Amino acid sequence: MRLGLAQIREIALLTLYQRWYNTESSIHDTFTFVTENSDLFQPVVTFSTVDTVEAIPRVSAERVEDVDSQQLKSALNGAVSHENDTVPEYLLTLVNGVEGKRDEIDAILDRFIEGKWSVNRLERINRLILEIAVYEICYGEEGKVPHVVAVDQALTLCKLYSDQRSRRFINGVLSKIIEEL
Repeated sequence: MRLGLAQIREIALLTLYQRWYNTESSIHDTFTFVTENSDLFQPVVTFSTVDTVEAIPRVSAERVEDVDSQQLKSALNGAVSHENDTVPEYLLTLVNGVEGKRDEIDAILDRFIEGKWSVNRLERINRLILEIAVYEICYGEEGKVPHVVAVDQALTLCKLYSDQRSRRFINGVLSKIIEEL
């Protein structure tokens, strides 16, 4: 299976989320679970009530900016794991990097989160989205991921797994971090 960087980031997010609660699970086992069960991780409709699954709008889009978050489709669609598939190197880099530098990343986030909030008060999914982006911005291989791409990908993940208010918050925090670099 050949995965694009957007798919790898999304799988990394879901892998980190799963490993937060299942600390004994290996990255490979979690990767396999996420890719084999991608239908379980499809984005959910927020801020509206849906009577049936068929009522959830599903469309594909060329540009994320042109689509309401309720219509956005996961990049995991079609990413099916097979027994011989190995965990992509960049997924290992992201997961190991975020988990290995979590204290440093969270300290950076705490510096840029305003008001009475702290990284520990964030919703888990938003915290993980921020941690992945900060890892790519501050600790990623020089020139591999431009800062603007890290922010754009974080906002895409936020559109998939969070809400509009969180997207503005994440954009603001990441923009402040980039400005200070």
